[in-house]
Amino acid sequence: MSAAFLSDYLALWDLISEVVLQPEVEDSHVWRFSSDGHYSAKSAYENLFRGMVVCNPYEQIWKSWAPGKCRFFIWLVVRDRCWTADHLARRDLPHPGCCPLCDQDEEYINHLVSTCAFARKFWFFLLRRVGLQVLTPPV
Repeated sequence: MSAAFLSDYLALWDLISEVVLQPEVEDSHVWRFSSDGHYSAKSAYENLFRGMVVCNPYEQIWKSWAPGKCRFFIWLVVRDRCWTADHLARRDLPHPGCCPLCDQDEEYINHLVSTCAFARKFWFFLLRRVGLQVLTPPV
C-alpha cells in the first residue's frame, strides 16, 4: 500500500464516519441472502451459485434411447475416464506422442471427440445427413 492510498483512505473514512442516515435508528447489518437476515457460510455458498444453470448430463445419458454401450461411452467421456494418451502418460504407460488421426495435437478425449480435424469432418458429414451441419464443432 502506498502512502497516498492510505491518506486517501483515511480522508474518505473521516468523511463517511460523519454521515448519519437516520438519526434515531441504530445501524444494523442485514444479510439479504438469508430469510432471517443473518450471515451464514451456507447462505453465502448457496448465493454463490444463484442464477447458474445446472446441467446434469447423467440423467440425459442414462435415460436416452441410445444403446447401452453408447451410453456407457458417453458417460466415460463426460467423466473424463477414457484411456487416451494423456491418461496413459500420467501413469507412465506407453502412449502416442500425438493424435493418431490428425498428427497435430496431443491425444485427449475432448480433442478426439470435437477438436480433431478428423472428428470435425466426421461430425460435419453425420450432421449434414439430417440438415444440422451448423452444429459441427468449431475449429
